[in-house]
Amino acid sequence: MIGAPGCARSPKENGLDFVLARLLANLPVRAADIARMGAGGLIGEIVTRPQPREEPPEPAPAPIAALVLAAGRGTRMGGPNKLLEPVGGRAVVRRVAEAALAGGARPVIVVTGHDGARVRAALDALDVVFVDNPDYAAGLSTSLAAGIRAVPDEAQGAVVLLGDMPLVDAPLVRRLMATFAPEEGRLIVVPVAEGRRGNPVLWSRRFFAALAAIEGDVGARAVLAAHPEAVAEVEVHGPGPLLDVDTPDALASARAFATDA
Repeated sequence: MIGAPGCARSPKENGLDFVLARLLANLPVRAADIARMGAGGLIGEIVTRPQPREEPPEPAPAPIAALVLAAGRGTRMGGPNKLLEPVGGRAVVRRVAEAALAGGARPVIVVTGHDGARVRAALDALDVVFVDNPDYAAGLSTSLAAGIRAVPDEAQGAVVLLGDMPLVDAPLVRRLMATFAPEEGRLIVVPVAEGRRGNPVLWSRRFFAALAAIEGDVGARAVLAAHPEAVAEVEVHGPGPLLDVDTPDALASARAFATDA
């Protein structure tokens, strides 16, 4: 008489199959024989076991996306497209996209508009997703809304980066993501440099609808101000979160800092 264990109900090969094979071959089945069958983990865990012998693996955390807003005309700069100007040997917008990628955000979504073909060319070979904003002339808010709509459902939040801030780097993006903790109330993460809040800002999905509803050539300051209880600040040393290249002087400053670095 053989007492069959619960695993015998499984169609997969299991320990009972090994025992039956020995019996049918007229081989003895001793305690030592059964022990050898289990050497090296031969008999695997059964997923339907009521009390598994092993703890199930921790689920992977939901991804955090990044939005690079790179659709504007940059009229204050005058002349060339500021996003394509070189800083430290790379186009401004490429530096921003590379910081998002190296910081671990996925996917990295780049919103284009003005000079879109050249902006895309400047990001050649980068693992980014492009979203075109035909309404870019109506202001920054339209690019933000276009980017928010493109964030995949599985993302728990998004880092919003301005395409004209070339000194934002991967360590800053990583720090924002490490500080983000929705279960602890840290739903919005903002860098602070020299006592001032800057960019990029990491937003929980909870605020996506409010961000997409912003109108005009403005950012998300009003949404930020309306939810102080959800904000966590990250202290940053250096000009990265504050310096955008809106003017020739600002571009020169960015180049100087990039050279010093």
